[in-house]
Amino acid sequence: MDCPLFPFAPTHASRGSAHPAPRWPNPCSEPLTVNRDLCCLLLALCPLAVAVVLGGCRLTDAFVREAPPEEQGRPLECEKPNPAPSEDVAEPTPAQESEPSPPASARTDLPRGDIRESSRSVSVGGQTVAVTLLDVPLGSFTPKVGLAKDHVGATESLAGIARRLGAVAAINGSFFDAYSNRPVRTPYHNLVVEGRLVSLSDHPTTLGVWPDGTVAIGQVKFRLEGDSGHPDPWLRRWYAYGLNQYPERETCATFFDSHWALTRSPDHGLFIVVRNGHVTAKGHGPTDIPADGYVLYLRGGETQLDKRFEVGQQCSYRVVAESSDGLDWLSAKQALGCGPLLLRDDQPSVNPQAERFRDPKVLTGSHNRSALGLTADGHLLLVTTSSATIPALAQVMQTLGCRDAMNLDGGASSGLLLHDAYLTRPGRDISNALLVLAR
Repeated sequence: MDCPLFPFAPTHASRGSAHPAPRWPNPCSEPLTVNRDLCCLLLALCPLAVAVVLGGCRLTDAFVREAPPEEQGRPLECEKPNPAPSEDVAEPTPAQESEPSPPASARTDLPRGDIRESSRSVSVGGQTVAVTLLDVPLGSFTPKVGLAKDHVGATESLAGIARRLGAVAAINGSFFDAYSNRPVRTPYHNLVVEGRLVSLSDHPTTLGVWPDGTVAIGQVKFRLEGDSGHPDPWLRRWYAYGLNQYPERETCATFFDSHWALTRSPDHGLFIVVRNGHVTAKGHGPTDIPADGYVLYLRGGETQLDKRFEVGQQCSYRVVAESSDGLDWLSAKQALGCGPLLLRDDQPSVNPQAERFRDPKVLTGSHNRSALGLTADGHLLLVTTSSATIPALAQVMQTLGCRDAMNLDGGASSGLLLHDAYLTRPGRDISNALLVLAR
């Protein structure tokens, strides 16, 4: 029989893998045999059982409720599951109850003042690292994510992004596709702009900004899950593990909305167009990305999802956040991901392999670096350095007094700006930046 608590059954799919694994069985479809003693025990515990079932209904409803069509594309508040180990074939785990503390009002305990600029040399393991630093009091300034030309996959100078968005200071942001000849230069990390998730990643380290002024560095993995509206409950679930990212693999399920740098979806795949919460078109090849909806692009093994959609069906999706740091990432107003993590609670916490970094420039190389740090007393540090390894950078950030810190894109991307003047000049245009705006 149909299970009222599971309107569509979840599947095990690899996070970053193209091929979903077998579906979970419907827990309400298995026959149950009990003896007389067990029946008596269940009757005696009936009030407790009813309470548990009702509580379960509320939790499940919170996880699967849909946003109305006018809210499609905005992060939907839902229960956040605890993270599963980051493996090549790991499925996002089912939602579990968590109790974040959403911001209630603007914080008044953050320090105020002017941005302080400084340069110094820091000795790390017998090596001297030149450091350029901006110390930002978060009571007077707030961070904001700036996209190049306001779109995911575009590129622009750091000064151009900062000037266009009215920033007092700025530092380059996440790693991106800096070397290919593709028409867009995909960023490789989480990005949230004005409360809307516009890029997601398997690299979890992310700086978040909340409406009350809280700024924190944590680790989160976002994913997109949807309900196609198919009459068969086993065909209602859909997913996308790419968001506004140029497909780099033969098999992919990617979500494109108006934040993407191009106006049309890629070629050589299937598309499903959703506008105002309804499927309006299906087909092969590129198609226009609607301003009032999105395109689900399928290629390779993921084309099997196409049968779940029919023109005219209602269609919805939600954003799910997996994190163990206690932060309510679904309510973050801004977020910029990169990594690896450098410091956690005043101590070095460097494990790039666990964060799925594979590039030797991150694992072992010594290069010019950029980093973000937060102090215990409410200051944000924007830092660029001369050539350093990632472990050495962690020691630098610890020496500067950071409680938590994270790496950013470096090398030719490394750039730092104050009042429209470069303190560290990048060698190329970049994909995104962390800006500092006056409150």
